Amino acid sequence: MSNRRKSFLIWGATIFLALILLPALTLFSYQKAYAGKIYKNVHFADVDLSGRTKTQAQYLVQSKLRGFTGKDLALSANGKEVKVKLEDTGISFDPAKIIESSYSIGRNNSFISNLTTSTKTIFNDQKISATPYLDQTKYNQFLQIAIGQLNIAPEDAAISIDNGNVKLNNSSNGSNVITDNLADEIISLSGNASDSKIELATLDVPPKVKNADFQTATDEANALLSKKITFAYTDKSYSPSRVAIGAWIEFYSDQNVYHARLNDSNVKAYFNLIAKNFEVTKKDTRVDASGAVLSAGVQGVYLNKDKTLADLKAGLPSPVITIAMTVTTTDPGTVTVLPDNGNAVAGRFPGKYIDVDLKTQTLCRFDGATAIDCFPVSTGKPSTPTPTGTFSIFLKDPKSWSHASSLWMPWYEEWGDGGYGIHELPVWPNGYQEGADHLGTPVSHGCIRLGVGPAETVYNWTDIGTPVFIHN
Repeated sequence: MSNRRKSFLIWGATIFLALILLPALTLFSYQKAYAGKIYKNVHFADVDLSGRTKTQAQYLVQSKLRGFTGKDLALSANGKEVKVKLEDTGISFDPAKIIESSYSIGRNNSFISNLTTSTKTIFNDQKISATPYLDQTKYNQFLQIAIGQLNIAPEDAAISIDNGNVKLNNSSNGSNVITDNLADEIISLSGNASDSKIELATLDVPPKVKNADFQTATDEANALLSKKITFAYTDKSYSPSRVAIGAWIEFYSDQNVYHARLNDSNVKAYFNLIAKNFEVTKKDTRVDASGAVLSAGVQGVYLNKDKTLADLKAGLPSPVITIAMTVTTTDPGTVTVLPDNGNAVAGRFPGKYIDVDLKTQTLCRFDGATAIDCFPVSTGKPSTPTPTGTFSIFLKDPKSWSHASSLWMPWYEEWGDGGYGIHELPVWPNGYQEGADHLGTPVSHGCIRLGVGPAETVYNWTDIGTPVFIHN
């Protein structure tokens, strides 16, 4: 081989090696410069992540994602608009996945593949996209709250009587938003940082009750309102106006057909009004304990409302109805009237009872209207008075000890809360018994003291539950 040819081959090999080694060295330097960093020309949306570490990129990516999820989303339908934040629809992103995808470009593959991929980043942009996630539970809540505001509920027809005329409130269709593809539309807008609007399609919702459903009820109500009705009693007559008849009418549904009919209670309320002109309230004869008449009784006269109502319903097929009203009578009873105070009165209770007159300091026994006997007593002094009113004996003890006064109370009968009772003159622990000289004078602490003998008599005569009437 000539020297010339040999020299040519050496220079060619040198050039060839230089062409290989120089790019390789440059690429090696590039990879070393970006060790632990995202390669050049890697972008997420309009954010340049070139030369950023994962930690640095995380701040930029999260900031960008907040711009996505925090933007307003305007939803409109039925002439109404609702604004929500995108994040409130259940849309979210995974920033860690975006950062990992950005950092993995030129890495995590075979050596040759990494060389090729990393080389591309020098000359070409590498776009990283974010995959949104939909939280179905949160999305359903969004539909219920936000989309619910866009729906229009249908209006059912309604019927009523107003001032004697049938009034019909018209029905109207509602409109519900169609949300079948709404999730996909929201996802498609999630990568757009600017505000977004979605116009939603709607579906008409018919009312459950329409005007035509009340045709039968309207005809029946008008027929009732047109009736000429007269109620007569003795020389009096009463004709309800169209407005009054309207107050009697009620509407009801029977097997999905609406009807009009009379409401019994409302009709009887009208009867109560007209009956005030002739009804008489029964008053009992009032007598005192001796049977003497204090005030004469009055017979009660009352409209027979049930029969009058039945007669009215029986006459409804006729356009003109005349009803002769009937009444029922109630004879007066006899009521014995006893004074609440004053002297003892026989017959206050049907069986045996005790009457205590604080004014006269007297206790009397009665069996119905029969007076048995009376005894002098000593009741409570002014500073500790004996209570007045109607009581009954609920405890009996032939010898009761008073802890408050430290003395014995023979033939004790308790009749009032707080330790009030009827008993014999008290006995001290040493056997000394109070004298009878203070009987007839109020000196006790509220109990009713009887003398020796009468206390035992009363004790043996009474039962648990025997009434005790105490008065001034």
